[in-house]
Amino acid sequence: MNNKKIRVGIAAADFMTWNGGVDFLKDIILGLEAVADEFNFELYLLEAPNKDYRNFKGLKRVLKKLKSNFFTPIKEHRENKDFKEFKKLKFISFSPNKLKKVVKDFEIDIIVPCLPTKYLKLDIPAIGYLYDCQCKYYPEFFSKKVIKKTEKFFQKNLDTNRRIVVNSHDTKKDILKFYKAKDENILVLPFSPKINERYLEDYSEDIKKYHLPEKYFMISNQFWKHKNHKTAFEAIKNLVKDEKYKNIQLICTGPMEDDRAPEHIKDLKAFIRNNNLEETIRCLGMIPKAEQLEIMKHAQALIQPTLFEGDPGAGAGWSAISLGVPCIFSDISVNLEIQGHPLVTYFKALDVNDLVEKMKETLSKERIFLSKEELLKNSNDNIYKLGTFVAQAVIKELDK
Repeated sequence: MNNKKIRVGIAAADFMTWNGGVDFLKDIILGLEAVADEFNFELYLLEAPNKDYRNFKGLKRVLKKLKSNFFTPIKEHRENKDFKEFKKLKFISFSPNKLKKVVKDFEIDIIVPCLPTKYLKLDIPAIGYLYDCQCKYYPEFFSKKVIKKTEKFFQKNLDTNRRIVVNSHDTKKDILKFYKAKDENILVLPFSPKINERYLEDYSEDIKKYHLPEKYFMISNQFWKHKNHKTAFEAIKNLVKDEKYKNIQLICTGPMEDDRAPEHIKDLKAFIRNNNLEETIRCLGMIPKAEQLEIMKHAQALIQPTLFEGDPGAGAGWSAISLGVPCIFSDISVNLEIQGHPLVTYFKALDVNDLVEKMKETLSKERIFLSKEELLKNSNDNIYKLGTFVAQAVIKELDK
C-alpha cells in the first residue's frame, strides 16, 4: 500500500433506525478496524444528525428542523455510546445539508456502506448497500406507496453504476432478476458470523429470573408473519406429547408484534392458549442482548423457521453460530448457502413433522460447548475475512 492514509467515511444515519441495521454496521466497522493498519485506512463514522424535531408538531417542528439542518456545527469527537467499543473510529456529527462540506473538510476518500442515494451523488467514490427483495415476494405486507418507494430507491442505487454490497447470493440473484443491474457491480459479502467478546462472558446470574428448564429450543426473531413461528409452535406441541420430551420448552425472544399483520399475533397467542402451551412456549419479549445471547448459549438448538431472509440464517443464526450453538434452519435457498456447516441442520420449510424429527435428532446428541478461546478465534477469523473483502472492494472502487 502507499503511504497516504485512505480516509473511509462510514455512513451511519440510515442504519441506525432498526436493530439489524445497527448490527450490520458494527460488523462492517469490526472488519474494517481489523484491517485498517494493513490497508492504511482512517475510519470516520458520519453520524446521524439530531432528529429531535420529529417529536414536535406544526411550527415548532419546522423550527427545530431548521435549527438541526442549519445550525448544527460540524464536530469531530470521540464520544459515542452506541459505538464506544471501536478504538480506531473517529466520529463526525453534522447536519444533513453539510454532507459535501464534511467530505471536503475531512478529505474523505470514499463512503461505505451507504443506503441513501445522496452519498452516491458525491464527487467521491461510494459503495452502496441494498437489503433483500421481500416486497417482491410478500407485497401484502407493504402498502403500494412503500413498494413504489422501495422499487424507485433500489433502481436509483443500481443506476449509479457504483458497486453495491448485499448479504447473500440469493439477494443478488433477486436484484438481477427484478431490476436493471450489472452483475459485476453486485458484491456478495462473505458469510462471517462473529461475536463481541463481551458477550462471551458469563451472564448466567442475569437469566436465573427466567427459570429456564434443563433443555430447551430457542427462536430469536421478530414476530413477523414470514418468520413462520407457527411451524415451530406446531412442532413443539407435537414433541411434548411424547412423555420423553414433556419438559422441553421453546423460548422465544423479540417483541410480539407485527403492525403489518396484527391478526397473525392474535392467532399465535390463541394457539398457545387453546393448546395449553403457556408453560411450553414462553415468549420473553425484547430483553437485553447479553441476556438473549446467554439464553442462546445454553439452548439445545436455535430454530430458524423463516420463509424469507436477506442473509443465511438471519441475524439470530449468525449469533448462534458465532456462539457455537447448533441450528435448525428451514431449507429455503438463502439458508442453503451455508450447506455443510457443522452446526447447521435443515428441515423442510413448513413441514412440522420434519422439524419434530430434527428436534429429536438434536436432543439425542450430547450438546458440545466450544471454549471461549475457540469461539474468539473463529470470530476473529471471520472479522478479518469480512474486513478484507470490504477493504478490497474499497481499493477497487478507488482505482476505477
